[in-house]
Amino acid sequence: MPSPTQVAREKLRKYVFDLVNVHNVLIHLARQRGQKLETVQLELSTLRQPDATKELRVLQVEGGAGLCQGAGFPMTGGTFGGAGSDERPHTHTHTLPPS
Repeated sequence: MPSPTQVAREKLRKYVFDLVNVHNVLIHLARQRGQKLETVQLELSTLRQPDATKELRVLQVEGGAGLCQGAGFPMTGGTFGGAGSDERPHTHTHTLPPS
């Protein structure tokens, strides 16, 4: 039969072991959350970049077809991206100032 000191020591060992396990789980979850945050921030910055590209394209279209063709943006079909593009065709028109 174990002595009272041995019983107390075993209870304390189990308690500390459980605390260390909880600590390890919390560290793991914090790291996962940090990685998820980095992933979402990268995705957000990626999603913001096409807006700048889209604005550039609009400025090029408003500047005239020659400018767009010279920059590698063909003015056929009313869409950007060419054949097989997932982008929808533009349904609005831009009015150009008289030359």
